[in-house]
Amino acid sequence: MFHIGTHVPSSDSPAAQPVTMAHGAERRGEHRRRVLKVARVVLPGRLSAFDVTIRDLTAMGTRIRAIGQGRIPDHHEFELQITDEKRPRKARLAWQSGKEAGLRFTA
Repeated sequence: MFHIGTHVPSSDSPAAQPVTMAHGAERRGEHRRRVLKVARVVLPGRLSAFDVTIRDLTAMGTRIRAIGQGRIPDHHEFELQITDEKRPRKARLAWQSGKEAGLRFTA
């Protein structure tokens, strides 16, 4: 039996929409790689930034967990600076629940 996950991202990104099976396993178009990395979310204008941990990662996006009280704005593109990568990635919020969020890479 399949049902839509509780965090449904926008409909314009089919790969970002998880389909969850009864026991919590997800079916996606691409493989999600579990990781544990440190990153920094830098909001537009570079006026605000906060640290996050990356929990899993694909070429299309990532799931993060905020360290502290940071919340990502819904309608803005921002930078995700992953510690072991040379260039920041542009991203947008796909879903957010408490301290966890799904991000969709835009470039």
